[in-house]
Amino acid sequence: MIELHPDLAITAAHEQLVEQGFAQLTPFLSPNSAEQLAGELAGEKDWDLAVTGRSGPLAISADDLKEMPAAQQAAIAENLRRQARAGFSFSYMRRDVVPSELTFCAAWADWLAASESLELWQQLTGNAALKRADAHACLYRPGHFLRTHDDTYSGKERRYAYVMNLTREWEPDWGGLLHFVHDGASRGALAPGFNSLNIFQVPQDHFVSQVASYARQGRYLITGWLFE
Repeated sequence: MIELHPDLAITAAHEQLVEQGFAQLTPFLSPNSAEQLAGELAGEKDWDLAVTGRSGPLAISADDLKEMPAAQQAAIAENLRRQARAGFSFSYMRRDVVPSELTFCAAWADWLAASESLELWQQLTGNAALKRADAHACLYRPGHFLRTHDDTYSGKERRYAYVMNLTREWEPDWGGLLHFVHDGASRGALAPGFNSLNIFQVPQDHFVSQVASYARQGRYLITGWLFE
């Protein structure tokens, strides 16, 4: 069962979100809930790979990754470098977060579907029209990144995005920071501090800086969107 931290600073985060378009709540979950979610993600072995391919987004399953020849993996990596030089591209590991499975990540999905969650999102954003939220888990390993984009998606009424950070003892110079951009200049960045929740308005230009080759661990998170 997901439990929120008893001392959530909702009012301050709402004011920050209205003023600058993004905010961070720390801590967000109870210590027990944060530790269980973080432990489950850190122990997950079957991550899919999400990258940009020649014709658009490409998802490679964990099983296919295990069987893929080294030469093919190298070709994908080289194409990704070309894509990144040219414009929008990304590379990170991901897995679905499905309600009602016997995992603690599923408890997060169940919590998102509950009225308690919807009331919190509405209070935090001031948007009473929000109706639902979704979720997937991500792992950014050394070399992974997400170039600048604004989260718009045709046919989906995304109003806000959230990032639940679940990496212990992350060092800011490892990269993996969530940056916000306007007119080609940085408006600020949020480090992935453990048990912090980032939330921001959509559309809004942002990116995740590349995780450094010397980072001693991956960046774990659960992310998703809030919809009207």
